[in-house]
Amino acid sequence: MKRISVRNAEKVDCEGFTLVEVMLAVAIFAIGILAIASMQIGATNANSSAYRLTERISLAEARIESLLSLPYGHPDLAQGNHQDPRPPAGYVITWNVVDNAPVANSKTLSVSSSYQGRDGVARIITLTYVKPSI
Repeated sequence: MKRISVRNAEKVDCEGFTLVEVMLAVAIFAIGILAIASMQIGATNANSSAYRLTERISLAEARIESLLSLPYGHPDLAQGNHQDPRPPAGYVITWNVVDNAPVANSKTLSVSSSYQGRDGVARIITLTYVKPSI
């Protein structure tokens, strides 16, 4: 019977990662991915909010331009509050006309464009312009 000597056996090289090291690396990677995902959600919400703000400003500017193009005595320029009968879906466009303000023979136009946010709060933008009687 032959005896096998332990001294002559080849040594096995133990290079690589242990299971604990791999699990720790995966956990750190997962935390990083979750942080990036939450930043992406925040960026998407901010982008949507900016889009709605731009839309409200554009609608108010368009209404002011249309009011400025009307003759001075037009019914839409009568003193008081007015509302757009056909605003884009989800928006409310109103305007207020004040005669002889800030000076005689002029009208102050305050146009408001609002949108109901997901949280139920109305987001309103108001632009003011003075139309002289020329």
